[in-house]
Formats: sequence, structure tokens, C-alpha cells
Amino acid sequence: MPADKIIVVRNDECDENIKKAGGKAYDGSALFDGNFDHIQDVLTTLNIPHTLIGKSELDKDTYSLDDKWILIFNSNFFFEHCCNPEHLKLAPNLISRVDVCPGPNNHQVHSTKLSDKAIKKIRHFVEEGGYLFTEHMNIQEIIERAFKKVIVHTRFLRGKLVKIQPASGQEQNPYLKYVFNTPYGWDLKSVPSVQWKIDDESPNIRIINKDKVTVLIVSPELAMSQRVKAQWQSPSAFRQHQFRKIRAVIPQLMWRKAGFFIS
Repeated sequence: MPADKIIVVRNDECDENIKKAGGKAYDGSALFDGNFDHIQDVLTTLNIPHTLIGKSELDKDTYSLDDKWILIFNSNFFFEHCCNPEHLKLAPNLISRVDVCPGPNNHQVHSTKLSDKAIKKIRHFVEEGGYLFTEHMNIQEIIERAFKKVIVHTRFLRGKLVKIQPASGQEQNPYLKYVFNTPYGWDLKSVPSVQWKIDDESPNIRIINKDKVTVLIVSPELAMSQRVKAQWQSPSAFRQHQFRKIRAVIPQLMWRKAGFFIS
């Protein structure tokens, strides 16, 4: 497979200021570059050819996706934050600079959010049959903007481990290969418990257009905890949740022209 057909996109829009800061905080720790994942490392380990680009390159008018097959986004932080190089060294964890930057003054606030122009380019890529793989942080930045009224985030979850299982009818879906495969086959009663780690502040997903969404993985445990929470907060809200049959799903998305696949 040609490397230029599989594109991995990372946040590169903090790189210059991180370089100015020397790459390290005053305490010696490495500065966070805004990328929670490094999918390019996974592909390298699997010997899958690919090309790594920055969000700034994708945003250029001269960069085309017309001849690409697969577009993959690292989970990255795109909210506004201070990126003053001197302030970076005070707080190496980027997230800690969102609400209150420890720097005294001269804040350099910016966002690495993809432009509307880039979103339009992504939507066209998918409409022409390209594969788009995203992570949970991309729901707000990409999915809700490029594919309106399909899925939305409702709130942000606390980090925890939850038991997961294939959604009904999806046991043999090729996208779940190696997730649930065991010597016991696909009998869910005998398959050992499989857990998934939900990162802190991961968005919960609400499906708007069920005709365009295929749920691959569900967590009855997570769904139950959300229903109990709703009941504790408001009995009427709990009944409404039951009526709508809202399901909690693990936030990882793949979109192609045929529709969403959520796991």
C-alpha cells in the first residue's frame, strides 16, 4: 500500500512556541504538544505505510485529499489556551493553562481548531468515498461540524474502566477484529470480561440520525450508571431517558460515505 494514500494528521500548531521554550518546562518535564495520541507510532509498529502531516498543512489551499484513501486524526487538544513560550515552561500540561494560565501577563491565547475550509475539505473527501478515522476529542472539532445532525456530544464523562461488548448483530463485524476474539469464539456468555478505559473528560455520544449510524460497541455498565445518575438528578429526566432508549457508547468514530461506525 502506498504511504501517500494513508494520511495521519497531528496538531503541529504549538510546535514553534514549544521550540522557543526549549521543549522542556522549568521542572525538566517535556512540554505537551497537544497530541494525546500518536497513531503514526502504532502504524509504524504494524508496518503500515503512511504519511504524517500537520493540521497547518491540511489547512492549505494547495493540499488536496482527492487522491487519498484514508484520513486519520490523532486525538488532539484544540481549545483556546495560552501558548506564550515562557508560560509553557511554567505549566507543561497544556490543559492546566486553559482556564488559568500561571503566567503573569502577555498571554498568547490561540486555538488549534481546524478552519471551516479544512472541514469542508474533509466532508468532500468522505462524500467521495474516503475513510475518515477520528478519536473522541474530534467529535466537537470535526464530526459535529462536517456531518451535522448525525451525532452530537452531550456532556463529558469522568475517567473510568467499563465493561464493553459488541452491539447486537455486530459480533462478526471486521472492525471489531482482535477486540473480542478469544479461544471461546463469539459466545458472549463465555467470553471473558473485556474492559475499555474511558479517558477523563471524554464526550458522551448522542445519536441523532440512527439511519446513518452503526453502533459497534456498547457498555451496558456505562449506560446503567448514566441512567441511575439521571434518576438521582431528576425522576422525570430518567423516564425520558428510558423512553428515548439512549445508549452510552464508547467514543471512537469511523465515517465513510455509507455512514458512521461508532465504537
